[in-house]
Amino acid sequence: MAREAVEMPEWRTHRYWEGKSKFLYAQDTSATWVFFAMEEGVIEYRIGDQHGRAGAGDLVICPPGTPFHRRIVEPASFHAVTFTLEAPEAGAATALREQPRLHLPSTVRLLENWRALRMLQALPDREEGELEPEMTSLKRHYLLDLWLMLGQRLERAGEQAGPSEDPLMEEAAHWLRRHAGERVSLKALSARLGLTHVQLIRRFKAAYRLPPLHYLTALRLHKAKALLLESDWTLEAIAAECGYESGYSLSRVFTRHAGLSPSAYRKHHRL
Repeated sequence: MAREAVEMPEWRTHRYWEGKSKFLYAQDTSATWVFFAMEEGVIEYRIGDQHGRAGAGDLVICPPGTPFHRRIVEPASFHAVTFTLEAPEAGAATALREQPRLHLPSTVRLLENWRALRMLQALPDREEGELEPEMTSLKRHYLLDLWLMLGQRLERAGEQAGPSEDPLMEEAAHWLRRHAGERVSLKALSARLGLTHVQLIRRFKAAYRLPPLHYLTALRLHKAKALLLESDWTLEAIAAECGYESGYSLSRVFTRHAGLSPSAYRKHHRL
């Protein structure tokens, strides 16, 4: 399964959409594979007989020649990528047809890939017969790393039965994404869902492979990193925007997870 899952694609186009509130077309059919890599917001999708919602960290993958029905529920920021596979009926292609939505944990590796692709947005897409060497080398590098993460996720799914869809935990994740910039009480969320605190943690971890508090922290740090690199805001302002009481609180959590302070991260990662 591992070998098949990481079959290498031929990348066609990449485009990053920020804060998109509506799709131009509610349904589209492409001659290539398409995937949306979600950074923020929520979309609803239907691909074949499978449907659901996708939010931060989710990849939604549609095979060629298949109608891709989609609707934005909350303003969405995402990477839209098209690609082809040499063996359309084997390996990764088969796995992706069976599982059109995959969740990638918000690791530093994933967030750095997203940031780099956003920064490369100004470079032109590949056009047939017109290769842009800079775009080809840089974008392909980061897209390939995303693909390898996707392959690892498929491999794990093949080795063990993945968790069943849990609409209640999708609601929990949706609520956490909406309120990540505020003070959040997991006990209040548990009560809202009619669960005990322990039940929430157990079911959320089964659905998303990490506890709800870790999911919330990943959302907040993802936004903090983007603001550090793409704005001149003070640490106090960023902390308030990301749900932390003070710059000190944000700095403590940021340093523990990223391995360096917010100021050092801003200094070393700005292009």
